[in-house]
Amino acid sequence: MDFFSATCSVLKDIINDPETTGSQRSNRVYDAITSFEFVFISHLMKEIWDITHDLCQALQHQSRDILNAMHLVATTKEQIQKFREDGWVLL
Repeated sequence: MDFFSATCSVLKDIINDPETTGSQRSNRVYDAITSFEFVFISHLMKEIWDITHDLCQALQHQSRDILNAMHLVATTKEQIQKFREDGWVLL
């Protein structure tokens, strides 16, 4: 997500450079990454990553007790349910 605009800029430069042999391929790549489907899935993956990242980090630390892990599982389930109900508006 951080490099999306930079990637688009580089692809546009390649497309517009007459000496570049891969301009047609770059044009197809640019069209693909700027498509609605690609952008939508990228945002969806980022949202899911944000929700589940804390849970994954906690489960990787062996020092966490089972009660805390269960609390994090419950919280994560609530956040995913909330995203299902309200998250589509943000996207």
